Amino acid sequence: MKLEMALNQYYQDNGSYPVAVSISSIKDEKNVSHTCYGLSTVDTESLLNYESFTLNGNNKAVDSWEREIIFEQSSNYGSGDSKAEQLSGLTGVYYNPKSFQLISAGEDGDPTTDNDNVYNFDKK
Repeated sequence: MKLEMALNQYYQDNGSYPVAVSISSIKDEKNVSHTCYGLSTVDTESLLNYESFTLNGNNKAVDSWEREIIFEQSSNYGSGDSKAEQLSGLTGVYYNPKSFQLISAGEDGDPTTDNDNVYNFDKK
């Protein structure tokens, strides 16, 4: 994933990842709203200095379905606000525990369903 490579190069140069910003809200199975995070327009534009990736008309990183890619920083895992970050059912540890998760909500646009989501980690 080119966006993942750009984020890692950004980290190498800056010592941290860009700050995640609220991009949307999703409802869970109990109809409770949770925030999804992504990259700001400014951060997205600076990441293009490292790698090219798909943008929408608002200069946001998007997936094949033109939906904004969710960016979850490890420092926010388990904060209770977000429902998108992924915890391994086998180990009980968040995937990419020291960096970030990139999540494409897939064709249905719902990051809580796994049948069509795309991740920057091997979900087992």
